[in-house]
Amino acid sequence: MFAVEAADSAYGGRKTLTARVFVNSAGLHSDEVSRMLDVRGGEIYACRGEYFVLDKRLDGSLKTLLYPVPGPKDPGLGIHLTPTVDGNILIGPSADYIHGGDREDYATTASVMEALRREGRRLLPSLMAGDYIRNFSGNRPKTTSPETGGSADFIIDEPMPGFIRLQGIESPGLTSAPAIAEKVRDLISARIPLRKKENFIASRTGFTGRFAELPVAAKAKLARADPDYGEMVCRCECVTKREVRDAIENPLGARTLKGIKYRSRAMMGRCQGGFCLSRIARILREDYGRDIFDYMEAAEAIGRLE
Repeated sequence: MFAVEAADSAYGGRKTLTARVFVNSAGLHSDEVSRMLDVRGGEIYACRGEYFVLDKRLDGSLKTLLYPVPGPKDPGLGIHLTPTVDGNILIGPSADYIHGGDREDYATTASVMEALRREGRRLLPSLMAGDYIRNFSGNRPKTTSPETGGSADFIIDEPMPGFIRLQGIESPGLTSAPAIAEKVRDLISARIPLRKKENFIASRTGFTGRFAELPVAAKAKLARADPDYGEMVCRCECVTKREVRDAIENPLGARTLKGIKYRSRAMMGRCQGGFCLSRIARILREDYGRDIFDYMEAAEAIGRLE
């Protein structure tokens, strides 16, 4: 039995949570969690990867993934070009260890951005300056030090009864997620009897697909039945007011700009919210009584509105 003391956001103060199984999937901080239980090994070294997102003008110009051959001690697979199912192309990621202790430093840097531009032009000469619409970064939880370089296997084990450790799940962690989930399920089932949920819903119902991808006749039918389908909120990605409202009203209940962005693709187009951000903010405020400035993303919203 594990006991963990945590902050109680509902009532203030702290409370103790108990569990028969403890799964450590804390990513960049997984080694710190392990040390709380005196489990050593698997030191995490944060390694930043920066990306550029390219405009959909280039959709179809790249038919396959372009991967340069990495060196034996490179911390990543090298800067590559990746066409996405949505029509954008990604350039990146870079791979630079973060020094100074801030594992959650997600800055993008001028020097790396220029390196991404050079590599992008080398692999795709048709690139123009106006094709770069967004940049972002993410940090890998590597278990190989800057001196060692390269990559190591994921740490998926049970160093003490009931403590399941997932450490160093860097690339290709996302691709491996279904297999990792099955492995963790099996480890848990050895400690806790598991049974399949009888009323589990295995597929979505009532989802018509993205409005932008529907035939013209289907779009017209939806707009006649619900005027919110006839009002375009995000012009770049062709996201309607109904799709924004569905993102807000679904069971998970997106209430922030980022939550709506991830669920509807609004603000992901070429103008990056220049047209639709103020309209989504108005919907949140007037229809749902919520103000975007009540959230942590207020500073970002202010910057975009200015």
